[in-house]
Amino acid sequence: MIARLMTEYFVVVTGPDSQFKSFDEVMTAIKSDPARVAVGAANDDHAPFDLLVFAAGGDPSSVNYVDLEGGGDQSAALLSGDISVAIGGVSEFIGQLKSKGLVTLSKWRGLYGPPGMPDFAVDYWQKALAAMVTSPTWNQIAEQNQFATTFMIGDEFQTFLAETQAEVKAALEEAGQ
Repeated sequence: MIARLMTEYFVVVTGPDSQFKSFDEVMTAIKSDPARVAVGAANDDHAPFDLLVFAAGGDPSSVNYVDLEGGGDQSAALLSGDISVAIGGVSEFIGQLKSKGLVTLSKWRGLYGPPGMPDFAVDYWQKALAAMVTSPTWNQIAEQNQFATTFMIGDEFQTFLAETQAEVKAALEEAGQ
């Protein structure tokens, strides 16, 4: 990893006519009858939702996932009643932020380099990216897409990566994943 660029928050959304009026109601239903709650999620959004279910005392391995890519597909499935709940990045649901049953959990995004990338190249890109994330253009894009700039490099970033990986691994192992 070269740098962490931004943080985008996850949202859990329901349709406007959903039986679920709060996140707690969603988690209660998943704990009591997981097959009843169809959760629309892209494959890479299963893990964060699993962590939420686990934290609520449920069994992540029992979640009834419907694999859908992107907020557009998920929004359509919510409105048609094909799914009960969806999880994704806030930018994917920017038009649906007025929906009920929202909760946030951050996911970060960054930039990778190829294996064996020379130190001088990593240093170059870290400096270029540090300048980029302070530019007016970057700030405008961040505001439009509802993400927070959380730029991080070097030892701080490596510590963050190690701690995050350990936390997620422990939670998933505990959940039987």
